[in-house]
Amino acid sequence: MVTNGCVLPDILDRVLPWVDAFNIDLKSFSEETYRKLGGDLKTVKDFIICAAKRSHVEITTLIVPGMNESEEEIKALSGWNAGIEKSIPLHITRFFPQRKMSHCMPTDIDLLGRLFDTAKKNLDNVFIGNV
Repeated sequence: MVTNGCVLPDILDRVLPWVDAFNIDLKSFSEETYRKLGGDLKTVKDFIICAAKRSHVEITTLIVPGMNESEEEIKALSGWNAGIEKSIPLHITRFFPQRKMSHCMPTDIDLLGRLFDTAKKNLDNVFIGNV
């Protein structure tokens, strides 16, 4: 199941028997950025922790220039992820401008490489996508 992770624990308990794996979209590791996007980082983090205890979990972060592209943020995200389980895959994906975000630039491929290197210091399975 692909999800944004904004799921309450009681709903997760009802869904888990029917789901083999989750790919969870972790938009940012900044509470401020999550609030701007209309979400709640703590809810998503709690969902990831619960799901990882009982199912296969992979995390995807779309790297959007000007929003979540700092090496410090990826270091914090991957360090937190490793605290749950170092083998949880992290997909770092390239952003392409579309619709309401057509004014933004696509993610620089060299930046993705640096973020990959940063995340690999904490995690066993890091992948770059949308290149």
